[in-house]
Amino acid sequence: MKTAGQAPPEAAEPIDASGIAVVVFLALVALPMVLFLWAPWPLETKALAVLHGLGAQRSSRSLWFGRDRLPLGARMTGVYGGVLVTQLYLLARGRLRAVRLPSLAIVAALGVFVALVAVDGLNSLAQDLGRPTAYPPSNALRLATGGLAGTTLGVALWLLLGRAIWAPALRRRTPVLHGWWDLLSLLGAVAALCLVAGCGWSPLFAPLAVLQVVEAVLALGLVCLAVIEVGRGSGACGVRELAGPACGALLAAYLALLGSASLRAFLEAGLRLKELS
Repeated sequence: MKTAGQAPPEAAEPIDASGIAVVVFLALVALPMVLFLWAPWPLETKALAVLHGLGAQRSSRSLWFGRDRLPLGARMTGVYGGVLVTQLYLLARGRLRAVRLPSLAIVAALGVFVALVAVDGLNSLAQDLGRPTAYPPSNALRLATGGLAGTTLGVALWLLLGRAIWAPALRRRTPVLHGWWDLLSLLGAVAALCLVAGCGWSPLFAPLAVLQVVEAVLALGLVCLAVIEVGRGSGACGVRELAGPACGALLAAYLALLGSASLRAFLEAGLRLKELS
């Protein structure tokens, strides 16, 4: 019973749910990476296993660094690298909430990039089937066309995220790419990563292999985040509000990697398939 002169009890401070979500997200980023790096197997073996469900991993179409090969094939190296570089480039250029398409001419160029990787893929398929090819397939072309397609996919993913995760009032009605010089600068950054990935210098294998695992998790996580935010429908008013959905997206990305790799391994064991050369 309250007596005269007694101070009222202090109200309990509200729990900072977004702060907790940020901590959980950082833990979900750091712990799997630490476990991956500390696992007692060769880096090539670990990386190939983690990304086993994302590509054919054919030895003849892999990028080799001495006796080690990257876990993604040449074409997928370009695609995932292009997606990553595009996200970093647009973030660095301050396009965080840009949601407008670039000019029609640039959209057409981005469409051509996808057409080029499709043509190169069909040309490689013709070689696999023993059919005549339009030109000799090569890993250099697979890497280059994959990088172009990854640039287009990266721009499309950025636009999808801009419309999915931000509240309408925060969306910036500015083009995601401002002109041809902007596109050429982006392509230059993608080309630089592709050149590094294709150089074959042995000391670069470890950082590139780890980078490819990060690229895969990032790409899958961003797609999952867009799906989650489309389902929520409201949009976020700040970066901290995205921490909770980002935790769910990251878990979904991990499950997608684990599930696809496990399914492929199960099918290979059941069908007794040999590694493609």
